[in-house]
Amino acid sequence: MDDGEIARYRSHFHPDFVHPAIYATALRVGVRRLDELSPLSPATRRVLLAAPVVSAAGDYIENVAGLYLLDHRDRIGDGVIRATTAVSTTKWVLGLGTFAYLAQGFVRAWRGR
Repeated sequence: MDDGEIARYRSHFHPDFVHPAIYATALRVGVRRLDELSPLSPATRRVLLAAPVVSAAGDYIENVAGLYLLDHRDRIGDGVIRATTAVSTTKWVLGLGTFAYLAQGFVRAWRGR
């Protein structure tokens, strides 16, 4: 990558620092609304409220690591790749898992079950 490509790649991180807060907030609002329509157990509610926050935190960790590694490419190795993959996978599982739970919960609530 030349300097121009690195600058363009780096510029995508600025908006990428905004959307985790947006999706975490949206998912948490969804959990609260689903709980109003169809009460969740306290444990399920706690997990569903925490998962988007942990997912967003993983997104921020991933972004900070990406910015750091742009300037320190010599630090990229197997351990770093494994760690960032674990964070990324966890982020997606928690975010999409919460979304999937909400989707099926709202379908049931709207159908009156």
